[in-house]
Amino acid sequence: MLHTRSRATAPSSRVRDVASGQVRAVVEAWTPETSYAPLRPRGRSGTPGLAGAVLLLTLLFGTSVGQLTDMVPWVVAAYLLGAVQVLPLVFVFASPLVTWQLMTFGFAAGTVSGLVQDEVVPWPVASCISAGMALIALASGRPLRVVSAAASTSLILVVLPAMWTVGLPLHAVAMIAVAATGIVAAGAVFRRLRAAETHLVVERGLRREQEHREVIARERTRIARELHDVVAHHMSMIAVQTQAATFTHPELPVGVHSTFDDIHAAAATALTEMRRVVDVLRGPETEGGSEASTLDGLDDLVARWCGSSGQEVDLRVLGDPDTVPTEISCAMYRILQEALTNAHRHGAGNGVTVEIRIGAGHSRLTVGNAIVPGHPASDGGGHGLIGIRERVAAYGGTVETGPDEYGRFVVDVEFDHRAVAHAGLREER
Repeated sequence: MLHTRSRATAPSSRVRDVASGQVRAVVEAWTPETSYAPLRPRGRSGTPGLAGAVLLLTLLFGTSVGQLTDMVPWVVAAYLLGAVQVLPLVFVFASPLVTWQLMTFGFAAGTVSGLVQDEVVPWPVASCISAGMALIALASGRPLRVVSAAASTSLILVVLPAMWTVGLPLHAVAMIAVAATGIVAAGAVFRRLRAAETHLVVERGLRREQEHREVIARERTRIARELHDVVAHHMSMIAVQTQAATFTHPELPVGVHSTFDDIHAAAATALTEMRRVVDVLRGPETEGGSEASTLDGLDDLVARWCGSSGQEVDLRVLGDPDTVPTEISCAMYRILQEALTNAHRHGAGNGVTVEIRIGAGHSRLTVGNAIVPGHPASDGGGHGLIGIRERVAAYGGTVETGPDEYGRFVVDVEFDHRAVAHAGLREER
């Protein structure tokens, strides 16, 4: 019994669902709050397109009013009906549903005006063309159920009463219904085609982006392979030969042994840094294999530099390096390396001052060294300073390089931590 009852009630349930769906569609079709869904015109028409639209609207309005003056007894009524039946096309791209609603009221007014005429329906051809344009725009931009509900209710409000007011024949009603159905179907097909075209454009963009990423990945892999096969090989040879020299030539002076040890240490450090660079170039699959150098290694960097270059470095750190974002910390470490190299090149034998200030949301690195008399300061054209500027620009920082008023060459870099945080949010989105 229960099974039979459920089968008996199932059709009625489906009927209720269909009916409630139709009611919701009609409500949505005639609710002002849901009427404002702009329809974007294809392409950029510009001034010629606007002039053409104004000319077409003027022609339709003038023709409609000219025909209405022969259909209604008052000229003012002809102008009012023409305005309500044609001029709503002004809003067709801003809100095609509102345009259709206004036109429906205009045609309904024409149907009611038939009560004071002799079997003449005040629906001029120009007004009917305007209604067809509005309907196809509506069908192109809104769901089919909403368009069908809007068209059906308009036919019920406008066409069926005309059979009573002016004696509109049944075959004319059928022709209007068929024409409206064809327009709705054409608009729905156009809407699907436009959606498919938009999908294809998005797919092409994603495919191009993927191909671009693959090209970049291949180039990064090629560079990493070259670094590993060529540069790393020669650096390994330098490290091995300098270490072997102290054993194969024990008669060398102690100072030479110390120099070879420094060269070996520098080569080993360069090899470690090279492996990290190769890991970065090869992509995320190797990320984490080597930890990038950060401000945590400042003391080791300065100690190695003082031992290998013979320069004295006065390091002052104000603030907590652990509060600096990892990306900026790595960049400041590399910038300090390059700045020390420049100091050694242009100020050999002179001391270097390094000051790092870390505040709330910002970090600043200042490296200064006295310039050797007669040795021109760098004009910024070297690759080292270019690399510094590129690193700073990558994280939205500022950089100033050049001599100061005390005759020192200064590299002054400042980062805003919030710029890195905002960049990270954009990448996640």
